[in-house]
Amino acid sequence: MKLQINQKGFTLLELLLGLAIEATIILVIAGAIFQITGITMGKRPQFTALEDIKAAYLQISEDTRISADTTLVDVEGESEEASTLGLDWTSWYNEAGDLISYGILHHVEYTLLPTEKIQREYWQLDSDPEINGETPENWWESLSANSTTTIGRYISEITFSREGSIITVAITSTPEGKEETAEQRNFDVYVRIKEELIQ
Repeated sequence: MKLQINQKGFTLLELLLGLAIEATIILVIAGAIFQITGITMGKRPQFTALEDIKAAYLQISEDTRISADTTLVDVEGESEEASTLGLDWTSWYNEAGDLISYGILHHVEYTLLPTEKIQREYWQLDSDPEINGETPENWWESLSANSTTTIGRYISEITFSREGSIITVAITSTPEGKEETAEQRNFDVYVRIKEELIQ
């Protein structure tokens, strides 16, 4: 076996140049990853705020669409805002799905708590006159709520206004309590007013 003297390999300079190119590529990739992560982290409060608003709106709109009356005053030509929304409706079917001659009254109220959550209180009353006698107008005021739940985590402001059969809900969410993270959205929801139910 003959030993070949002219075998070629990598010189030290070539190895160093290869390592420098690899290090540059790794730094570029790492920089891109950090930049994408930074952008995502910067947008996280905005995503949180929008999800908070969406959750609140979905619950409020669900109740508003089945309601027949609201505690909001309809002022023509003016935008009178309230911080509490009360909704009323009557169902004519019992839990078994059978039609009943008297109504089951429902009342729900939405109020913003100091803890930046919206409180939803729900009352229900069987309005059978043989059981309860005459039902007063604001019957829920003398009763404890059947259920109380909270919606949202960072709701900093909520207002309600009504014009005709349209209720406008304005919700502001401020994650982390920082003003620059605040997101605000307005929604219009249609309420079935009593006159429409009678016709």
